[in-house]
Amino acid sequence: MRWAILGAGNIANKFAENLKQVENSKIVSIASRSSDKLKEFSKNYNIEKDNCYSNYEDILKSNFDIAYVGLINNLHEEIIDFLSKNKKNILSEKPAFLNLAAFKKKIEFIKKQKIFFMESMMYLHHPQTNKIFEIIKNNEIGEIYKFEYKLGFDIRKKFLNIYKKKIDFLSRLTDPRLGGGAINDIGCYPISFSNKLANLFTENKVKELICFGKIGLTGVDEHADAKIIYDNKFEAKLTVSINKKQDCLAIVYGSKGKLLIPDLITPKKNYSIIVKAKKENVYNFFGDDLYTYIIKDVQNYILNRVCEPNKNGLDWSEMYKNIEMLDDWKAQVFK
Repeated sequence: MRWAILGAGNIANKFAENLKQVENSKIVSIASRSSDKLKEFSKNYNIEKDNCYSNYEDILKSNFDIAYVGLINNLHEEIIDFLSKNKKNILSEKPAFLNLAAFKKKIEFIKKQKIFFMESMMYLHHPQTNKIFEIIKNNEIGEIYKFEYKLGFDIRKKFLNIYKKKIDFLSRLTDPRLGGGAINDIGCYPISFSNKLANLFTENKVKELICFGKIGLTGVDEHADAKIIYDNKFEAKLTVSINKKQDCLAIVYGSKGKLLIPDLITPKKNYSIIVKAKKENVYNFFGDDLYTYIIKDVQNYILNRVCEPNKNGLDWSEMYKNIEMLDDWKAQVFK
């Protein structure tokens, strides 16, 4: 499977490093507007000079099966647009779209083009996620009724090695023009998992969404909370933050006990899931690097001529619901 990579930043490098571990996979081309990053990336992954491009559109000069879009948030829609117009299969980093209107407009065109398209929710392809659902379906914690998750980190820089910190005004995370903010950058993770849990047995709609947050000096949400109540009375309490480190522990509550997931989104090779019911049961696993699973799933989808994910990952109707809820979350925070 021949991959084209758009972007040569941190996330693209992590993805490319994991892709090297997957059989029958090869990076054939790279596009980046940074000459230094382009040069380093091509060297690290042995990409021929003729297949290194400083203009994103020039990636079409190379012969590839799928493009991975690993650019900053505000560029995703534009790149998805020109790739889909040229009937190229696409795996886009989250958020693929910054609002529902953009998604609705582009997804109809993507359907007509009959190409593969998926938003990169790498954790949904990891075996840990399927194990979580298996534990719940096996009734180990009983009927689930609540999900709590606090996901966050602190992007502020220390000043003179003391507690006082300052904001990096040049960060993509603090610039609203670049799609910055906690909800845009990481809100998709707790929302998508909450929706998966609520709809694990039967389809349930959101009954109520109550949100609030803190707007920073640069005009983006630095911290945001959401409470979701579904038709089946399942409830989720979510927190995302870019100005405060969170423990990132995910907890699913059931009538018989609770399920603790220490690292829901980015499980390491050694990872654990803890069931606390009548007896505590700790599941310990050893797996592969995070992105290898999504890469394998994508390649299988394409080989089987699947346009929309039908097993692991988000299908397009799930994407619609997630983006709709993220729009509502932002609307309430910025009202």
